[in-house]
Amino acid sequence: MRVQFYVRFSSVWGQQLYLSTGKGDLLPMQYHNEQYWQLAADIEAGTFTYRYVLNGLPEKESRTITIEPDLTVMDIWISPSAPETVWLTAPFTQVFFRQETTVADASGSCTFKVRAPLLPAGESVYLTGNVPALGGWDTQKAIRMSFGADGYFTAYVDIPPFTALEYKYLHQQHYEAGGNRRMDVPAGKTVIHDDFTRFLRTPWKGAGVAVPVFSLRSERGFGTGEFADIPLLADWAASTGQCLVQLLPVNDTIIDYSWKDSYPYAAISAYALHPLYMHLPAVGALPDAYEAQRVELNKAPQLDYETVIRWKMHYLRLLFEDFKPDAAFQAWAQEQAHWLEPYAAFCAERDKAGQPLFYAFTQYHLHLQLSAAVKYAHAKGVAIKGDLPIGVYRHGVDALTSPELFNMSAQAGAPPDDFAEKGQNWSFPTYNWQQMEASGYTWWTHRLRHMAQYFSAYRIDHILGLFRIWQIPLQQQEGIFGYFEPAIPFSEEELRQWGIPFSRQRYCQPYTADDPADVLFFEPAPDTFHPRFGMQHTRSFKALEPAVQERLLMLCDHFFYHRHNNLWEQEALRKLPALLQATDMLVCGEDLGMVPHCVPGVMQQLGILSLEIARMPKQAGQTLADIPYLSVTSASTHDMSTLREWFKGDAAIVLRQHLLSPAMLCIFQLQDWLALDSGLPHLRPEDERINDPAVTPWYWRYRMPLTLEALNSREGLRKKIRSLIDESGRLVN
Repeated sequence: MRVQFYVRFSSVWGQQLYLSTGKGDLLPMQYHNEQYWQLAADIEAGTFTYRYVLNGLPEKESRTITIEPDLTVMDIWISPSAPETVWLTAPFTQVFFRQETTVADASGSCTFKVRAPLLPAGESVYLTGNVPALGGWDTQKAIRMSFGADGYFTAYVDIPPFTALEYKYLHQQHYEAGGNRRMDVPAGKTVIHDDFTRFLRTPWKGAGVAVPVFSLRSERGFGTGEFADIPLLADWAASTGQCLVQLLPVNDTIIDYSWKDSYPYAAISAYALHPLYMHLPAVGALPDAYEAQRVELNKAPQLDYETVIRWKMHYLRLLFEDFKPDAAFQAWAQEQAHWLEPYAAFCAERDKAGQPLFYAFTQYHLHLQLSAAVKYAHAKGVAIKGDLPIGVYRHGVDALTSPELFNMSAQAGAPPDDFAEKGQNWSFPTYNWQQMEASGYTWWTHRLRHMAQYFSAYRIDHILGLFRIWQIPLQQQEGIFGYFEPAIPFSEEELRQWGIPFSRQRYCQPYTADDPADVLFFEPAPDTFHPRFGMQHTRSFKALEPAVQERLLMLCDHFFYHRHNNLWEQEALRKLPALLQATDMLVCGEDLGMVPHCVPGVMQQLGILSLEIARMPKQAGQTLADIPYLSVTSASTHDMSTLREWFKGDAAIVLRQHLLSPAMLCIFQLQDWLALDSGLPHLRPEDERINDPAVTPWYWRYRMPLTLEALNSREGLRKKIRSLIDESGRLVN
């Protein structure tokens, strides 16, 4: 059927708009006039899903219509960078401003559809205009719109063809701001997709708490935090006016049951949950010895990972003896089979004991417990934010079952920075992005949709790795030996054009025999030379003539900060939209460290929230007042010292400064919130740190110094936090 598409978009020279179909076709549109682009396309009858793409930049949201004869579609281009687009992500639509769906009478020649971000639950949008069918501008006769499962307020109205229509949306008898919306109604059926209602609204801001699940402590715990503890944390968050709980990764990391498995970013499966977080009594009856053992383990000031995980697995095996798969389990296992079966087989082989069904049984109960905890938190108005690790364990399920998606001959890490002077080597394989792209990023989309069962938002760990990754040869241990991939290396001829008297012996071989890192360039492939990061600190560099040193410093500045901007921007714009479109989760990027110039622009363009840490300003002289609205700010992260260690004054001063910033979200580590109450039991400040990236391997074992039950009873702390959040305009509960 022939369908006419019109898109309201005031373009400038050089811009091209496309219609992208759900089947992957990209149809170029034609410039129609100063206000519209147009496309006439033949489309089969039935449901049709599409979105618009501007010069390679896709909209965040897709649209779905029913194709029928004589259909005209009036749309508007919606930039993914618009704050309204961010306000339509899962935390807002599923938790903070959840609307109940209603059924509309789907008769009428014109279908009006509009989004209304931040509209309080239970309130409605109305439609009025200059024709009798829309009430003739009488607000008492305005049409109440229905809220549908697609997230739109919709009204179906019969309007005669060729009518010069003017209309507006209303809320509580008040017109939206701005001039009247106008349209010449065509013959046949018309679908009008307006962008957002223009009701006056203050940019939404909220506050939250960040804490690993293993750090939680409750009276019923087994020496570690568990999914069953999240409701108590949600109670506390809601009572203090916070609306979000941010967790570290919760995936299974068990390799050999040693304390090194405590590292939460080395997942053996991108899907499986960690048995550490199981609340055993919810699974079944336990032997009498369990309670005494639980009490003793729960007294420990820090997580004893090895003891806790071994005993949990022991009790799970006892509980499994009485397990009889029912219909609910079988339906779940069948639905999750694509990852569950290889994971269960992997674990059975790893443990040299048991049957795969045991691991499926364990994952099923973890799923039930986390799902119940999330449901409870949502009922309290608290969203849960997850963490998407940049890599996977080299010998885990994902790399074994899909080796074509990974470069197993390389290791991922990070260049030297304030966290680690010698760089970081995470030992993860790097990604084969060409193969990822060829498969339509299926591995990523499946992974993210699985996360969306539990999380309304997520943090992309080391988002810089999606622009370029710090790649370390497999035979090297330290991150200092890495180089960026992709990159545009220098050739020997180009180096000489820079005025550098290059020779492999002098520049690529260690200058001193006892220091293999004392080189100026790496040559990973013939005649491809990458300058060593921080070469100015080497003895080899210091032995050069001053004029050569100056030229090398200019070359390094060009290479690390300018040469790859376009390349890395295009890399990110190929990958990130696929991740963003996979779910409706709110996306935040951890963009700390050596940030390329192109990163802020790409993140802003795609509506990805940045991470802003005041003591790690991204520009000279930057203050909290200068950070963007689409950002998350915090006084510290799990890779840094906590507030009590680096700031010796009143913690409220620092927290208030962050809360008053323009950032959409202000999320503090639990330790930093607790710093407001000197009467609490506290660890030594240096023992509050969760991770030190400069120390590998690190034992991730921090536990909060009091129980969640006790924390919920601290009325003075609750009032202090709520007051700080209220005065900053972030109180949402």
